[in-house]
Amino acid sequence: MYLYTNNFLTEEEKIFIRNRLLNIPYYFLPSIRAAKDEVVGLIGEKYSDSGIMCREPLEQDIVEFLINKFAQKNNIVIKEILRGRSNFTFRSIDERPMEPHVDLKRIKKNFNFVYYANNSDGNTNLYKKKYTGEKIDGDSLELFKSFSPKDGYALFFDGDIFHNWEYPKKNDFRLSVVINLTCDIDESVMNKVNF
Repeated sequence: MYLYTNNFLTEEEKIFIRNRLLNIPYYFLPSIRAAKDEVVGLIGEKYSDSGIMCREPLEQDIVEFLINKFAQKNNIVIKEILRGRSNFTFRSIDERPMEPHVDLKRIKKNFNFVYYANNSDGNTNLYKKKYTGEKIDGDSLELFKSFSPKDGYALFFDGDIFHNWEYPKKNDFRLSVVINLTCDIDESVMNKVNF
């Protein structure tokens, strides 16, 4: 299940969030360590694990503002916010996307919320594979759908779906917020996946 929408923030709110994200300190992560642990065990050569600028944990007021506005507009009842972070990714000449992964290694059934704070290239990709605990060869994953970062849009999807993102190649940077949460959701508002 997934939902890609921009129906929940006003223009003023989008500007407010972008300015907040651009004016907080970030730190460099040399690797996101995506899917290289014993839980998922992803292997493959066509993916990158290059560094990103990150803010984790992200300020709680930003996390709660974004997810509450989204939930209210889309009939979602939030149970627990598990993680909130911001990724500030710069243009890269590396053509490879980040490694496909699942966030939080299925600590509990969860959903991923990705908010895009600017227009950029550097798609988020969902793959036709859900996490079940076995080791996965990343090179064998089949792409399901790609989503372009558009200012004010959010991608909300089942946390068991393998996903990744690409570095921007044309734009100077890609700025996003990632929130992992548990919730109750009216599945009729979501697009279905058959894998």
